[in-house]
Formats: sequence, structure tokens, C-alpha cells
Amino acid sequence: MSTLFKILGITIIACLGLLFFGHVCVEHSSASKLSQVLAQYHWALSLWRYGLYTLVLIIWPYFIEFVGIRQKWRAETILYLSNQRLKLLALFAFIEIFFVYNLLGHLFVWL
Repeated sequence: MSTLFKILGITIIACLGLLFFGHVCVEHSSASKLSQVLAQYHWALSLWRYGLYTLVLIIWPYFIEFVGIRQKWRAETILYLSNQRLKLLALFAFIEIFFVYNLLGHLFVWL
């Protein structure tokens, strides 16, 4: 089981790196040649990001159970945190709206 979490940790770090690269370095309005080339593959970065969200939603209860047993949490705490997928999905939606689509940046431009 610890090998699974090592692989999961490496995967999440790689996904976060690609998320950073995809949404900070690849700007559709940028004039650099790298941005113009990588903007064609924006769909692949989006698939990668949504794949990460799906992976986290699937593995979430197992991760909480693993951490809870190692940290000697009560069974009620493990059960409560394992059932928080809807709140986790809301967190992902918040990340998408405010950071990926840069809603705050667009609002400040309008002001």
C-alpha cells in the first residue's frame, strides 16, 4: 500500500507541475513562439488536469483510511472525512473558476 501512495505522490507532483506549466506559461494571448505552439495542445493539458481530479476523487476514501489508521484517528473521523467527496468536488470547481479561468483577473479588468 505504501508503494501506491508513493506513486500517487509522484503523480500528483507531476500533475501539479503540468498544471502550473499549462496555465501560467501557456497563454493564448502571448506572442512568444513557445506559447503559440503549446496553445495547440491546451486540450491535452485540460484532459490531464481533469484526470488528476478524477484520480483524487477515486482515491480519496482510501487515502483518508490509510492516513487515519496510521495516525490512530477514531472510526467516526475516518468515516466523516471519507464521505467528503462532494466538498472536494466543490473545491475543484472553485479552483477551476477562480484560478484556471482567472475570474478575478477578468473582474479587475472590467473595473
